[in-house]
Amino acid sequence: MIAARHAGLGLIEVTVALLLVSIAVLGITRARLVALETGFSARQREQAADLADSLLELSRGDPGALPGFRLAPGGTPDAPLQDCRSAACDSGPWGQWNLWLWLQQLQGRAVTDAGGQPLGGLSLPLACVEVSEPWITVRLNWQWRPGGAGLPGDCPVTALASRDGLMLRSRVGAG
Repeated sequence: MIAARHAGLGLIEVTVALLLVSIAVLGITRARLVALETGFSARQREQAADLADSLLELSRGDPGALPGFRLAPGGTPDAPLQDCRSAACDSGPWGQWNLWLWLQQLQGRAVTDAGGQPLGGLSLPLACVEVSEPWITVRLNWQWRPGGAGLPGDCPVTALASRDGLMLRSRVGAG
């Protein structure tokens, strides 16, 4: 009679052990997902800083081209009429050309796969470039977590629930 009462005890112990192992596996999986998300966020921030710095360096190349670097929030200028790689450009077209190429990098369009899909760039970027000679300010905002709010109407630098941002400001030329 005693053996019959304790016959199911081993099955209960196995079920409890399996439950504990399952909870541990879920915890480890969650930790991995957080690590991947943090790594993605760090890569996006590093890429944003590099892109903002590269635009500041381009603006230093010809301070007379500063007006061509202006970009309103959400602005997407058309491709410039003059290709400054194949012909010499004046300051105005040179600034517009470099801003357009920079935006291609920002959006990942500079390099695409065989199907034309962008490789690289920031995730849903929003860029603003303010020029108040001799100062140029680059503000970037991008999505680092799926979902959340859409694109803001301006270029906030503060982090939102699913977006992050940064601002770099530099003095260009003498003035």
